[in-house]
Amino acid sequence: MKLHSNVTVFVCLSLASFCLLLLSSHVQFAWPSAGRPDLRAANRAQHVESSRQPRCDGCFNTTFPVFINQPQLCEQSSSMDIINGHHQGTSSRDIIDIVFFIPSSPHASSRRHVIRRTWTSVTGNNTSNLRYVFVVGVTSDYMRMRTLVDESASFRDVVVIGFDDSYLNLTLKTISSLRWLTHHCNHARFFFKVDDDVWVNTDLLLTTFNRQAPSLTSGLGGACPMPHRVIRDTSNKWYASYESYPDDKYPDYCSGTGYGSTLAVANQIVSASRDVPFFHLEDVYVGLCLQRLGLRAVHLDGFHLRPLPTDPCDDTVARRVTFHEVTPSRMTRQWSADCSQQRAEMRRRKKSLFLDFLFLVQ
Repeated sequence: MKLHSNVTVFVCLSLASFCLLLLSSHVQFAWPSAGRPDLRAANRAQHVESSRQPRCDGCFNTTFPVFINQPQLCEQSSSMDIINGHHQGTSSRDIIDIVFFIPSSPHASSRRHVIRRTWTSVTGNNTSNLRYVFVVGVTSDYMRMRTLVDESASFRDVVVIGFDDSYLNLTLKTISSLRWLTHHCNHARFFFKVDDDVWVNTDLLLTTFNRQAPSLTSGLGGACPMPHRVIRDTSNKWYASYESYPDDKYPDYCSGTGYGSTLAVANQIVSASRDVPFFHLEDVYVGLCLQRLGLRAVHLDGFHLRPLPTDPCDDTVARRVTFHEVTPSRMTRQWSADCSQQRAEMRRRKKSLFLDFLFLVQ
């Protein structure tokens, strides 16, 4: 892969301005290893100029500098309280059932604020058996990065990694996120990657993962497998050129809206990625890593790729693990909805139907 001068200049400027910004703030940060960061890795342009090969030997490097870290995120809680039914402070290292990583962008602060107030609030500010982290790249927009530094200092739930934050770099974001999880949350039972426009039923997700735990030791679970056809239409969001992907079909993979597995599988994916050439569609890329490892894309019930129903009290909400394309306002409305009367009425109707049935069979 060749370096492209425009990408190199962009990332160098982004990194330089961000370093100055950090030095002027009170946020603590550290490079992932001793000495200077590997700017050659940070500046690498992930564009393939010749036909993509199915494998390589150590050609894909995602060891980017971590500008803002949150190493405490999966450490011991100081409280023994219970928040929303989730126990805290159970041992020197908390029992963490699921750690969510949420790919985000420097410009998406409003989405992050809504997610904190809604479905991730069950984590008790990252002190329960569920944890979450937003993972963000860098941008040359100084004011956006200034806001991000302040936000990270306030909430301690944003990790910033040194690559250009763009749609075409989502694969870098995913593998970098998995690498971060394996370093800082490796004692968690499961991880779950979820987009920032997805609503998650956390209780049902944990129930599903517990039930499917044997399958998840050898695979990745979610809305799987997705369609295998490679899209060649240049106007399509999921377009792939023949140069970037010469084959006609993708391997089995899970929808990037939300998928998860054990931390052992996350470790394997990160290790395999070094020898799997870059591909810009991150969910397909993870599927390519699974193929190389001989792991499966496991279908799990309840992963819905459509938006939430119009009625917040629709009974399908409680029976689905995820909903996609959910706006911040819709998330807020769902979280604040009081469905107690509707649930009571539903129980009354079910009881009435049951009594009618008993009367008929007598």
